Amino acid sequence: MPSKVYKSENLRTNRLFSQGREAVTTQKDLKNLGEIVVNHFLKTLHTTEGIIPKIKLSKQGELAFKVLINMINSLALQSESYKGTEKIKTNKIFQFIQENYKLPVLVVSRENNGTVNSKFECTFPLKFKNNPFFIDSPSKFNESGIYIFRHRSGKFALGSAMNFKRRLIDHINSFNEHRAMLRLHEFAKLNGGINSFTWGPLIITPNYYRLFLSLNPDYTLTKGEIQILVALTQFMPRVLEQAYLLHYKPELNGNKKKSYQIIFNILNWDSTSLKENILNNNNKINITNPTRSEFLEYRASDEDKNIVASSFSMNSLASLLGLSLPGLKYHLNRDSKVFAKSLGLNVQVYQTGIEPQGKPMDYYKSKKITREDLKLKNISLSDLKLGNIFVYNLDKETIVVEKSTSPLIFKYLNPNLSLKLDARNLKIQSDNMTTYINKESVYSSELGEFYLAKNPSYAINAKSPVILIEIESNLAHFCSSKRECSRILSKKLNMQIQLGTISRNNWIDSGQVIHDKFILITKFHLISRIPDLIDFNNGFLDLKPYGHNFIGYKYIPTTPPWLCPPEASEGGEAFLIFNKICYLPP
Repeated sequence: MPSKVYKSENLRTNRLFSQGREAVTTQKDLKNLGEIVVNHFLKTLHTTEGIIPKIKLSKQGELAFKVLINMINSLALQSESYKGTEKIKTNKIFQFIQENYKLPVLVVSRENNGTVNSKFECTFPLKFKNNPFFIDSPSKFNESGIYIFRHRSGKFALGSAMNFKRRLIDHINSFNEHRAMLRLHEFAKLNGGINSFTWGPLIITPNYYRLFLSLNPDYTLTKGEIQILVALTQFMPRVLEQAYLLHYKPELNGNKKKSYQIIFNILNWDSTSLKENILNNNNKINITNPTRSEFLEYRASDEDKNIVASSFSMNSLASLLGLSLPGLKYHLNRDSKVFAKSLGLNVQVYQTGIEPQGKPMDYYKSKKITREDLKLKNISLSDLKLGNIFVYNLDKETIVVEKSTSPLIFKYLNPNLSLKLDARNLKIQSDNMTTYINKESVYSSELGEFYLAKNPSYAINAKSPVILIEIESNLAHFCSSKRECSRILSKKLNMQIQLGTISRNNWIDSGQVIHDKFILITKFHLISRIPDLIDFNNGFLDLKPYGHNFIGYKYIPTTPPWLCPPEASEGGEAFLIFNKICYLPP
């Protein structure tokens, strides 16, 4: 049968495809290698015998097309340059793509009466050793491409995989309800289970990621290089999957709206990631914790046990992989894989020296465990100075550092990770760190392991109560936190009042009137003026009977509120200490 002649019925695809070339032959071509490679991919899918559907790029597909071109062209900045006729520098990834982008696509499917079939469909339980497709080359099972699940009723589902073996394991876990279930798995649950299905490959495409690592086992990939190899591997399978889904409309794919939109993983890419090393270089950070004898490194490895990321901190590794910390902990040291969003890879996470074992669901306790309160040596938490968070060594006696806010503590303990985080992610990481404060739980950081402590009466972030007083009615409204206060002010003033707005303007206890309507005070301030209101802890209160005016009255405590002076007596200024009234000397 002659090769198909491509005739575009999709203007977007036609426009992108028309830029393609056949070979990389000149230095000018090197600068346009991205266009050459990706257009060659499209041409291959259009002209390979046996690929039935017309290849059309969706909006996501077009974006993935442009991003992949940009990725490859970015390598040109680090690739070959010349001084006269002398070659100065060569980037291994760039050279690899030049030499291997024309690897063939293998079609192992056929169409009968409008239905697609694999030439090598396997029954469950799978026995690949007896399958003619895998006998000659078992490594085919680790290649990329698209596949089919067919039910004995004739209904089927299509999918794509960067690694057939890994994706099939994911499906089997879903069939067994150990993983999120899609329409395919829900259907199987009610119609004979997994053994009522067959599985088979339809089209096999090159796994560039796996091939590069097999050819360069000692090469350390940067984050950007991993992303390029993953995007290179995934592009053709995802384009094929989209085309086959739209052409055959399988009943066991899609959502309730019969949508067959395929997601491409890496659509936002920054060329600076080409220089971002996500593996430790074995030069350990200076340890400030003298009681810590050694570091346990946290690592992430791919399906072939290649280490793709590592860190001495769980928080740092989670950030490198694009995972939440709970998500990383769920899979840590278990026989399971988790999808690393930042790399586009399924990875296993573990600690050095610990052999992964068991499934997460066999060990993970969904019910939150109550952690015991921290007990320091020679001092109680209530005796700690207010206003600071303290970092203690594991001896619970030596103070490493004290700082006023949790972000400052996080930056001190994780100096390298902090430089890579934007403001939003820095807050997320530091907020997670605060869950270790005053708990018998060791916080692991880049500088070591520590205990975190603060005086219980010192509220982090926006958790201290605030009294909102309406000037006109003299009505006091008890707010349990600054955040609640900002929400109430926003509603009453019909404008957006952020938590930071209250802090930046120093509205609390300043005597300042807000928009001619409100004034904010702390409960310490209220009790210092009206001691009888010590039990005012919720709701509303009319202040008219007490005859006090808070406008223009700036409240500054003159004595640290964690000490009640023995010489104090009634008649002086009052303040609240753990629901007890203390008086300053008159």
